[in-house]
Amino acid sequence: MAWKHISAPLYPWVKTIDRIVTVENPPTMNGSTMYIASDYSGMNKNNRYHVSVILCADLEASGNWGFLRHKVRQQYLSDGRRMSYKSLSDRQRAKALGPFLSAAEYIHGLCFVVIINKAIRHLCLNAGDYDEMRKVADLRARWKDRELEEALRLTHFVGCLIGGLSQPNQNIYWISDEDSLFANEVRSKDLARLLSSYSSHYAKYPLGELGIGTTAIDEGDNIDEDFASVADLVAGAIAETTTRLSETYGGHIPYNLAVEYTNEFLPKADLIARWFWLGKSNLRRVAVLFEKQRDGGFSVSRHQMLAG
Repeated sequence: MAWKHISAPLYPWVKTIDRIVTVENPPTMNGSTMYIASDYSGMNKNNRYHVSVILCADLEASGNWGFLRHKVRQQYLSDGRRMSYKSLSDRQRAKALGPFLSAAEYIHGLCFVVIINKAIRHLCLNAGDYDEMRKVADLRARWKDRELEEALRLTHFVGCLIGGLSQPNQNIYWISDEDSLFANEVRSKDLARLLSSYSSHYAKYPLGELGIGTTAIDEGDNIDEDFASVADLVAGAIAETTTRLSETYGGHIPYNLAVEYTNEFLPKADLIARWFWLGKSNLRRVAVLFEKQRDGGFSVSRHQMLAG
């Protein structure tokens, strides 16, 4: 089995994530480098959920994706424009969406989505623990409590995936959208420090080099941008569909229960959501929902949307 069970979870909910990913059975990643791209959506106050998409892949085993993405670029995106959810009002990008997603089926990896109800304030630390974490982790940037919580969540999720998917001495290369967590070099170094700590905890063997960058850095052939764009598209679509679904059910999404949604999603969100949940290939796809409960706690479950 490619996924290595998480034996010493730092938080109780990690056990649920471990079970969910185990069932999904992601492919083995034996390449010299595990590539990770992350993107985020739901920051708008109208969104009830924050969505993080973490795409992990062995690009050395994704040769067909490389070939097909070049064909999509030649036919639709020859001027170098980037695919993103917010830019799909552009006619050329809209035409490219279907072929771009079809090409992404050939990525050898796991697309892991975390959906968190914004009413959940403390997932990693309690309110009084942030100052101590700043000292223990030797953080150099200025982090508000809310920002530090987000940084801990993200680096912990990525660390779990590294522990579950990586191989001994494998290099890790993580590129992220240029959001506020990666606003400057000092913050990026803090995130690298946090990730190193979490990945060392979950990977019970030595890893190779750890590199962190943003989508502002690309070697010229758009491979980093195209890889990261898959995460961008998924983040935007799932933020849209989860918010619409929750509006139908009083501001939350019922868990462990099949519910019906009779309204329509935006066409772009519908297409991407169908690709995410109905696609079957070496790119495994799984979404985990952290939902606020009436007793003040939260539930953790697999989030699945089935199209009729």
